[in-house]
Amino acid sequence: MDYISAIVLVLTAVFIVVIWFMSSPRKLSASEKDRVRDKGIMHYTSLKSANLIVSERRIIASTKHKTRTHHAYFFGVESIPANILICNKVLDKECAVIITHLSKSQIDALRIRREDFAIAHKGDFVIETQNQIQIKNSNLIGNALFSNRFKIYRQVQRLCAIILMILFALLIIYPIVQYF
Repeated sequence: MDYISAIVLVLTAVFIVVIWFMSSPRKLSASEKDRVRDKGIMHYTSLKSANLIVSERRIIASTKHKTRTHHAYFFGVESIPANILICNKVLDKECAVIITHLSKSQIDALRIRREDFAIAHKGDFVIETQNQIQIKNSNLIGNALFSNRFKIYRQVQRLCAIILMILFALLIIYPIVQYF
C-alpha cells in the first residue's frame, strides 16, 4: 500500500471517530445538573400523550431510530433556541410535560446530545413519587432565541460528512486510476 492510500485510510478513520464523537451523548456538567435539579426537564408531546404520561408516570422511549438505543428526550426548562425546536419538530407539539424535583439517580442517568443539546434518558423514563408533574400549553413555550452554537455544530457536522465522502471516493478511485 502506498503513502496516499495510507493517508486516506488514516484520515477516513479520524473523520469517522470525529463524527461518532459528535453524535454520542455526553454526561451533564455540574452546572447543567444544578439547572436540571432547580428547574426540571420538559418533554414536548401531544395533550393525549401528556395525560397518559401523568396517569402512568412513565415516558416511553422513542422508537423512531430502529438501529439506535431507544431514549426518552427532554429539554431544560428555559429558553430553547428556535432552530432546535424546529429540527426536533417540537413546535408541532401541543404541550410540554414539566417534571421537577428529580432525584440524584434520575439526574445522573441523563445525557445531553451534542447535536441539539436535547437531554436524553436511555430507555423509558420512570417518574418517581417525589417528582412533580405539570402540563403546560405549547403557547407558553415562548419566544426562543437563535443559537449560533447549534448552527456552528451543524456546519461542522456537514463539513465532516463531505470530507468523509471525498476520502471514501479517493480511496475507491485512486487504485482504479493507478491500475490504468
